[in-house]
Amino acid sequence: VDPSFLVVEWTRYKVPIEREIGYYSQAMKSVFEQYGIATEEEMLSGLIVSIGNRISDNEENDGSFFNTNRVIEDRVRRIQETARERFFENIIDWKTDLEEVENKRIDVKP
Repeated sequence: VDPSFLVVEWTRYKVPIEREIGYYSQAMKSVFEQYGIATEEEMLSGLIVSIGNRISDNEENDGSFFNTNRVIEDRVRRIQETARERFFENIIDWKTDLEEVENKRIDVKP
């Protein structure tokens, strides 16, 4: 293992990070099951072969596929954002650090 990838005292992060991985996996699995998506690769690439439980009852309607795909994209984006926030909350106080950066940006003159 490349030593530059090692985090000092990484074991203290192990349990919370495993919990967050479980959250992410379960949330994604819920989307898979609801819409009949076979794999995460299918979902993340947007190349979904078959979608079940479309928003419209008309299965032949291309608009139904588009709308359902849009809903799936939004759900996946929210899951990823939430997982990312929860992951980093265990490691750093990113909200405070972000506020500091935003405050500094206010002082920057164009």
